[in-house]
Amino acid sequence: MAFCDKCGSDRLLYILGKCGDLCDVSIPHIRFKMSGGGVPSGYGIGSGDYIEFEVCLHCGKIQGDFPVVGDIP
Repeated sequence: MAFCDKCGSDRLLYILGKCGDLCDVSIPHIRFKMSGGGVPSGYGIGSGDYIEFEVCLHCGKIQGDFPVVGDIP
C-alpha cells in the first residue's frame, strides 16, 4: 500500500491517460502555452503520450517531485 509523501494518508488517487498529440499546457503567470504534441516532461505529471500521477485525496498533494521548484523546463 502506498502513502502520501506529505501527510501519510493511504487515500491516493492514481491517474493514467494516453494523450498522444492532444495535450495542451498553459502556465498563465509566465505566459507559457503549448498546444498539441505530447505531455511535457519535468512537471511531475508524466511524459510523452501519457499523463500519469497520483493525488492524495486527503491533503491534495500531487505525489513525487511536486510542486515544481525553480525554473520550469
